[in-house]
Amino acid sequence: MGKREARPGLPKTVIITEDFCMTEIEKQRLVKRLRAYVEKSEFKQNAIAEGIGRSSGYVSNLLAGKCDLTVKDMVFLCRLTKKDPSELLSEVLQESEYSKRHELESFANKLPQSALEEYAQALSCLSRMEEAVTAEIEKRKK
Repeated sequence: MGKREARPGLPKTVIITEDFCMTEIEKQRLVKRLRAYVEKSEFKQNAIAEGIGRSSGYVSNLLAGKCDLTVKDMVFLCRLTKKDPSELLSEVLQESEYSKRHELESFANKLPQSALEEYAQALSCLSRMEEAVTAEIEKRKK
């Protein structure tokens, strides 16, 4: 599980599995929550390291966001702290979606009205094209 190189202008992406990836910011949010879970638990880093078969230095780096977080380690830390991994991911991704919407709204507010109107027209055209293609596909199925 490595890192995918960021394209210019796009956020750096951290791959967690082949089917799922998240940005570096999302990873940082995830690690921050995991670190808070661990700090509230009675477990020390040595015990956690033993549980996942790693060194305490690795756990320290993991909780500092300095190394890649594997699904296995995330699930182990969630179970150890009695947290649901799917809820953790859901919270982090919902927070990220809110941030993205806010950034887009902020960007859109800076655009001139004419650009927004052109964008709306393009979206309307794409929507009509999608409807036409979908209708054609359904027609050919029959």
